[in-house]
Amino acid sequence: MGVYTEVDIYATFETEEQAEKNIANLEDNVINFIKETEKGEFYFSINDCDLEDNLVIVKISSGRYPNAEWQTEKIFEYLKTKDGLIEFEASVMCPETIIHWDKDDE
Repeated sequence: MGVYTEVDIYATFETEEQAEKNIANLEDNVINFIKETEKGEFYFSINDCDLEDNLVIVKISSGRYPNAEWQTEKIFEYLKTKDGLIEFEASVMCPETIIHWDKDDE
């Protein structure tokens, strides 16, 4: 059992066009990048991806802190290879308490 972790990633590009280009198929592109650079099985998934002007916002989560950290590192390594990246920031959160309710649970 691990520690549930959420990561908000903010990748800033020089132009909105560069950001648009890099958000397109981001999950598939990072997975292909990982396959080229590492051996073995892995799990990689992006929960959400959004674009605000020249800022790409990526959200990931995992039931294990090391996996969330690894996924974040892989996104960073991939985006560093792309033209126009000028800033990368990742906020890692490990909430102690999670309260979740879903109408279908009742």
